[in-house]
Amino acid sequence: MALDFPDTPAVGDVYGTWKWDGLRWVAITVTGVRGAVAYSQSTTTQNIATTTPTDLSDMSVSWIASPTRTYRTSVFFLASSTVVNDDLNADIVDAVNTRKQLFPNPYLDPSTSITMSASLVETGLTGTIYRKVRAWRSGTGTMSIAGDVTYPRYILVEDITYEAGPTGGSGGGGGSGFTFVQDTKPTAERQGDTWFNTATDAGGGRSAVAVYEGSAGTSELVWVQFSPMGGSANYALGIMAWGSYIAGGGYQLPVGTTTITNPLAFTTLVGRRYRLKWQIRVIASTAGNGINLAWIGSGVTGTGYDMWENVTAAYGHFSGEVVFSGTGVVSSYGMTATVTAVVQLYLDTVSNFYIEDVGPVR
Repeated sequence: MALDFPDTPAVGDVYGTWKWDGLRWVAITVTGVRGAVAYSQSTTTQNIATTTPTDLSDMSVSWIASPTRTYRTSVFFLASSTVVNDDLNADIVDAVNTRKQLFPNPYLDPSTSITMSASLVETGLTGTIYRKVRAWRSGTGTMSIAGDVTYPRYILVEDITYEAGPTGGSGGGGGSGFTFVQDTKPTAERQGDTWFNTATDAGGGRSAVAVYEGSAGTSELVWVQFSPMGGSANYALGIMAWGSYIAGGGYQLPVGTTTITNPLAFTTLVGRRYRLKWQIRVIASTAGNGINLAWIGSGVTGTGYDMWENVTAAYGHFSGEVVFSGTGVVSSYGMTATVTAVVQLYLDTVSNFYIEDVGPVR
């Protein structure tokens, strides 16, 4: 398919994997390697004494994204205030200050520093992407956003895309390095195509390359195994399955126990370790209402997998995770929420629920 470049580009405009330099469209490198793609930190403290959202210095990043990749933005800083029960607000936004994620907003005081962290998972991005952090107060004091050599405040963007092979390294390219990633034998299109077998049977975890059986271009292309355990044996594979919640913003959770996720089924592999991660936004009409979140399904159940959170009359972001080993069978995963008073769940774009392969069992 021919590329249909814009007729009147401005310097710096991005079209797919091309960038206009004022004279010509120049090919640009699309980030495709799993791991950190953008990072910025500060070891200085910034004071905030305004109710207007203010950019935090040295906590903005940009990178060139590919729509087929999944990215996670993580933010960390310590905060305190000059007055008791000052209300801190912070968010992650894009270049034009469109909110992408909202932090928990705890009450601060002068005696202790509160750890502030948030994460944002996105896919389908393309071109140059900007993410930055803002903060502001709702109370009367001056907030201190701390940063020093021991505890730098930072923003980090990682490529956490599913990877079925090595993520670079000696002699390797970016991305998974495989033409096909699936559990059934594909039809090779050309010599040199590669296939990583994701099947859960004895053939799974192996890699093969397509070569001509005889004369190049005229004989049959056949698959030849080149790695008994494939390239993924010692690497994390990233997000494997996305779950979803039962509703979007402003869902009123009734008193009692409610299943808040839609059914999610996934087959884990023996010898692999997985992280089941969740994040939701919650508010209550009365401060002090409690919510108990528990895993359900055959994947991870039992004592120790539930979490109790105290909900306030301000928006709160609650997150948690459990790490478990693969079983080799299909299992179900989900969550319930139990409350003794009505609370509102905001299960929209700032909430997520997914299974991530974090590497082999060691």
